[in-house]
Amino acid sequence: MCVLFNYGLNRSEWYNELRFKYLESFSVFLGKKIRDRRRACGFETQSALADAIGVDRTRVSRWEKGQNIPSKQLRETLKRILNVDDSFFKPTAPGPLTPDKSLLILEIVALLPGIDVNNLEVILDLLRAANSRSTSRTKAR
Repeated sequence: MCVLFNYGLNRSEWYNELRFKYLESFSVFLGKKIRDRRRACGFETQSALADAIGVDRTRVSRWEKGQNIPSKQLRETLKRILNVDDSFFKPTAPGPLTPDKSLLILEIVALLPGIDVNNLEVILDLLRAANSRSTSRTKAR
C-alpha cells in the first residue's frame, strides 16, 4: 500500500475529504464576504438584506455562517443589490481542487510525520499563504 494512504483511506476517499474541507472553508469565507458587503452597503441586519432580495432572514443567516451558498438565481440578485461581480462568489486561491492538486497535497501530508486528518485545513491554509506569496513575487518581477 502506498504511503499516501497509510491512514486507511483510499485515493477517492482522500480526494473527497480534501474536497469537503476545501468547500467547507470556502463557504465560511464566502459567508464572511457576504456579511461584510451587506454591512458596507448599509444593510444593518440580515433581515434588511433578506427583505431586499425576497428571502427569509434565516437563509441570509445560513449564508453568513457558511452553512449554505446562495443559488445561482439568488447570486444574480445579490450581485445587483450588493454591487459585486461574478468574481465575488468564486474561490480566490488556491483555485479549484483538481485530482492532480489533491494528490500533490496528499504527498505533502504523507511527508509530515504524525499528521492527523483533522489538521488538513491548517496545512491547506499554509499552502494557500505560500501560493499567494509566490504569486505576489511573480507579479512583482
